[in-house]
Amino acid sequence: QQQQQHLHQQQQHQMQASATSEPLAEERLPRGHTDPLHDFFVLGGPCREVPTNVSCPEVFVVGMAPAALASASAPGGGGTSNSSGGAGSSAAGAAGGAATAAVNGECRCIGEAPEPPALTPLPSHLATDYATCDAEHFAPEWRTFRELLRTAPGDPGLDASVVSLADVIVRRHAWRAVDWVARSLRLMGTCSLPYIVFEGVRNDARFMPLMHFVLNSTDPLWMKWGSWLGFCWPGYTAALYFRARGLDAIGHTEDAIENLKLAKSMSGPCHELDILDPHVWLISSLDVEFNLMRLQSIAEDGRPVFAHTERPTGWAPYRSFGQSFPTKAQLAQAYVWSALRQNTLYRHYYRAAAAACPAEAARAPPSLALLAWPPVFSAFVAPQLFRLWGEAVRLIVFHLGMWGADNHWEKCRECREKLEPRIAKEQALLQDSIPLRKDNPMLINWENEDGPTRFTSMDLVAAVHRAFHSSDDFDDAGVLLCSSHLWMCLTIRMITEKPMLISDLANPNAGRPLDMNYRWYTKTAMSTINLGASNLKTLVLRDELLRAVLPTKGCTNDMDAETSRGEVECYDGSWEMPSFVPFGAQPSLYISARWQPEVALASARGPFLAMREGSAGKFSKTVRGQFFFQTFKDISRFANLDVTFLMFERTRLSFEDMAQYRAAITFPGITNAKRVPHDLYMMEIPLFFPSKQLFAASLASTGYYAAVSCDDGPWRRKRAREAVPPLCSWLRTAFQLELSSFYRLPHMFFFDSSADLARRLAGASDQELRMASRAMHHVSEQRIDDDLAFWQNAILAMSCASGRLGASAQASVPEPAHASASDPRCLFGIRSEDGAACCAIDCGACEERRCLDLPLGPEDCCPSRLVSAGHSCALHHAPCALPPHASDNAAEEAASSTCEGDLELCHPDVLQYSVHLDHRLKLFPPASVGSAT
Repeated sequence: QQQQQHLHQQQQHQMQASATSEPLAEERLPRGHTDPLHDFFVLGGPCREVPTNVSCPEVFVVGMAPAALASASAPGGGGTSNSSGGAGSSAAGAAGGAATAAVNGECRCIGEAPEPPALTPLPSHLATDYATCDAEHFAPEWRTFRELLRTAPGDPGLDASVVSLADVIVRRHAWRAVDWVARSLRLMGTCSLPYIVFEGVRNDARFMPLMHFVLNSTDPLWMKWGSWLGFCWPGYTAALYFRARGLDAIGHTEDAIENLKLAKSMSGPCHELDILDPHVWLISSLDVEFNLMRLQSIAEDGRPVFAHTERPTGWAPYRSFGQSFPTKAQLAQAYVWSALRQNTLYRHYYRAAAAACPAEAARAPPSLALLAWPPVFSAFVAPQLFRLWGEAVRLIVFHLGMWGADNHWEKCRECREKLEPRIAKEQALLQDSIPLRKDNPMLINWENEDGPTRFTSMDLVAAVHRAFHSSDDFDDAGVLLCSSHLWMCLTIRMITEKPMLISDLANPNAGRPLDMNYRWYTKTAMSTINLGASNLKTLVLRDELLRAVLPTKGCTNDMDAETSRGEVECYDGSWEMPSFVPFGAQPSLYISARWQPEVALASARGPFLAMREGSAGKFSKTVRGQFFFQTFKDISRFANLDVTFLMFERTRLSFEDMAQYRAAITFPGITNAKRVPHDLYMMEIPLFFPSKQLFAASLASTGYYAAVSCDDGPWRRKRAREAVPPLCSWLRTAFQLELSSFYRLPHMFFFDSSADLARRLAGASDQELRMASRAMHHVSEQRIDDDLAFWQNAILAMSCASGRLGASAQASVPEPAHASASDPRCLFGIRSEDGAACCAIDCGACEERRCLDLPLGPEDCCPSRLVSAGHSCALHHAPCALPPHASDNAAEEAASSTCEGDLELCHPDVLQYSVHLDHRLKLFPPASVGSAT
């Protein structure tokens, strides 16, 4: 209690101190304080006979039997109950238990830390010094601690030497750590910002932890703030973690939780300072958070963090989403299977419709119209047409905005050359009717400052309608292709009755007019792209499995959502969709450049290329992203790696220039729908990409995920299946990444941190890079053939359905499995331990334990209630009761004996890499280098 009270006073004092120009003088916990672990080792171990004094202010033990801590938590040991007071008596009991186990131990001193030199230049340092804390300006206890971790036999969390020294380090540097956290909080409001510039930092009179990253290593300010150079925050985080393990072992679980909370805070409010390297400190930041979740057990939204099948029995490292959260991973896998199954049904549908067309229709090149905005978006559609029908394709092009010079078409200059002669004569009507922005003439000027009134969405409709209906070539076209933002294509849908194939790859709402009503737009989107019986009338095609089945925000199609969440957020178009939207691999056919190994492999040290992320989702511009790349920049310079950082430069490289780099690195700021990874993959350049673990943790502290802690709230419709599971923190991004197209590209190199990235770049041999490139080529060829077959069938089927060739629409495609009214195998709920009930996914768990206290209530979350209610899962989705026996229906049994009927029968490669169930890629082993998890 004395310790906690003193630490609380420290925190209050340091919060005030952070507003001053200098950190307060470092203080220590008062002599004679009560500390559970200190008393455990000193009073009950070999240090009990060693008095502390000025020359030996702190002691720790070495050589104590490994069973010491283990016996403290065993029956008759230190106990397992939480501490809420009476620490002295608890510690005394623990000390007694340790005394019998502390055999052959010895006591060692930790001397005073050396004071940094005053008013003299300090040694040149890098932020990367803090990965190991091995430089000369660090106290020797950091190196001692690191060495103990490396040499500890068995589990270091139960090693008495590790825990004892961790306790000393935590207490010795407690004042500095609290001050560190208080100063870090000044960045709290910046985590969700998509772009931040740290200007004026050099003139700031107050030290902030970010100074380690934004100030030059020889900056004279370090003479003023030199005392901060010796604070090893990754080491302190590791010490807190292992101290928490010791506290939990001797029964002080609440104290352990507080230590883990502080450990989590050490990396900053945006986790921007997370350079904790498991190769050095044996733990990662997710190990800290995972075990904090385990000890707390309840998330911010009141739901259990772990389902009953996931709950760890003790301290454990975070391994992967699938291993640490198997129930949630199974749900993600079920969504993947449902998306692939539905995509398969659509492929069958369009193939059958195309086969029903007259033979002469299949032989003749189609007559098509294309609307693109911005014009360069035509590159997402035109290459498919020319690959399928060559120059013989009959294509008329309309575009909004200026056509653009050659430099605007860097993705596909060949597309510009082939499409320009096909621009409609009536294009002038659009140019004269639609005002464009002066600063960017590819964009519409809705304000229309030079006109009498604003330009509105209805003005746009009128202008496009006039151009279309003045064109004989448009009238002859059988299908209209729209490559633009979704709101634009849905607006065009109102103008013509022609079948439309909409390429929906970009931000669905970018450039939307000021007067467009959110509610109208959302309703229109939901009804228009809910394909149903109109599959041959309107086809929206995406390039992302995740966007095919799930929105990426916690909003629903409840039209009352704006009263509880706000119309702007819930109706911003990020989630307007039916239960499924067809998707394809959409390989980047607009790129012709290919990796040049004979040039790229001239040197093992590079050059390597760190890519820009594109127009949206820029991780490198966020707080965490800037620190990540600055750290990697320091490490790569120290490791003598030649890396070009495009995100820090104005230089724009052609794809031909990129092809001469040894490898490429990309780190998007969004979980899905970025073309950059797909572009690099098509180039066949060896590609280094963040692992799922790093990606999930990084994105969770940026953008929307930093601003909104949980995908849950009063807008969720209770007792109904929602598209977004109610997850919090990095579990949301981890769940999405299980579906993301980024990890459906085999043969990539995955890295876990900036240090790990440098290690992998330096260690990748020429042979490994060549093999990866050849494997990428092999995969791309298969994906291209499969994708072009779908485009050909879809366009032919829709051309026939236009009425000109005599075909009629066929029966609609059934609802996907994840939107079905029944769920007989509980794929989209949580199965109870006895297999009798299927609870709603919103429950978080499906067990009698604490089910009465869950936000959703006992009727949805208590297995006994579900069984008593008798709503069979054969007829209902969760919450429901699972049928006791397998189906007696022979037809159902036959259907479930295939991959299409049972995901357990699908090959893992199909679920991991394919876009539908009929297509299994032939892979070159291994499919990945490094761990994607």
